[in-house]
Amino acid sequence: MTAEYEMKDSGVEWIGKIPKRWEICRLKMTVKHKNVVTQDSTGYIGLENIQGGSGRFIPSSDDNFKAEGQALVIKPGNVIFGKLRPYLAKCYLVQENGCCSSEFLVLEEAKLKAYYLKYLMLSPSFITEVNMATYGTKMPRANWEIIGNIRVPYPSLHEQTAIASYLDDKCSAIDDVIAQAKETIEEYKSWKASVIFEAVTKGLDPNVEMKDSGVEWIGEIPKHWNCLKAKRVFQSNKNGIKVGPFGSALTNAVVSSDEGTIKIYGQANLIRKDFEYGNNYVTNETYRRLKEYEVLSNDVLVSMMGTIGKCCVVPTNIITGIMDSHLIKVRINEKMTPAFFEYIYESQAVFKQLLFCSKGSIMNGLNSGIVKNVFMTVPPLPEQTAIASYLDDKCSAIDSIISEKQVLIDELESYKKSLIFETVTGKRRVC
Repeated sequence: MTAEYEMKDSGVEWIGKIPKRWEICRLKMTVKHKNVVTQDSTGYIGLENIQGGSGRFIPSSDDNFKAEGQALVIKPGNVIFGKLRPYLAKCYLVQENGCCSSEFLVLEEAKLKAYYLKYLMLSPSFITEVNMATYGTKMPRANWEIIGNIRVPYPSLHEQTAIASYLDDKCSAIDDVIAQAKETIEEYKSWKASVIFEAVTKGLDPNVEMKDSGVEWIGEIPKHWNCLKAKRVFQSNKNGIKVGPFGSALTNAVVSSDEGTIKIYGQANLIRKDFEYGNNYVTNETYRRLKEYEVLSNDVLVSMMGTIGKCCVVPTNIITGIMDSHLIKVRINEKMTPAFFEYIYESQAVFKQLLFCSKGSIMNGLNSGIVKNVFMTVPPLPEQTAIASYLDDKCSAIDSIISEKQVLIDELESYKKSLIFETVTGKRRVC
């Protein structure tokens, strides 16, 4: 290594070593903090529009433009930085005139040029430093006093330009691969949904005679199949369908595994298809009071609020537990296997019915009446078993490919963060 690239200790923990000729300054000494308020603009950027350095302008006539009198003027070359969680540390290099949410810091380049500053503030270690200095428990946030006092590396103008140019090229290439992988994942998810829909509504025999199901969302089905309301495949007793307990029933009753032995199962278990996940429990006393909400093997749990259209057959050997207030418990009769019910319920054939009938102005919500009255295909039991087995194999193969693509995305995003940090702190030499 030549003398000009000798490293030294920066004296700042989050930075570590930097090139010997670089300086360390507080951020407020290297940029200008702007706080110019506007009541009108041709475009607006809100916190929700910032994603990893890029942003989207909304026309000022859009319904989302609700910041009159509170919006900050932004101009090309400004860097805006979110100061309120969950958008804390979202960063964007402004490309056009407009305004932004007052929950951003607006910074103007001085000693640190905007194109380098953006990457510096996207560095994971810088973001960690900001997160560690936040205040407020319900809505953690930072302010200019906190962020402006963070010490940052200060390379020469020539090096700032070289670093930004290098990262533009490298990050763009990485982002292209990530975007392609995400697109592939969506294509496989779409294919999986199509495979499930075709199997649960058309069966596995392509030559079978078909008939009209009479249900728009299902279409034609094999002539020897039935199309019934879901309540026809539920047990006829009080356990056929059961809505979770009122939220108040669990108020102040939730404890950790150190204090309770009876687990609480919720939507996260359905979405993850994982009944080991979670650490919410109740005591034996609460369990006895709420025993009618107990979850048993081969029960089917259905999500009823927010994320609708999700269900899962309860596996064997789970920890004794009850469902929470966001779930519906279903017990299937002899007309249908639980495995087939899970596939047909999560298919587009049923999901579109649920979406059409769902209640709630803020988020989609279900009730037992909606779940009982959706239409389902009901093949003979041997066909149900064969279809479920076929879909287990097909979906497992598709999920494996999706998982591989997600691993690639995670690795690339991790590499990108490391690349940005090493480059903005001079640990990676840029010619």
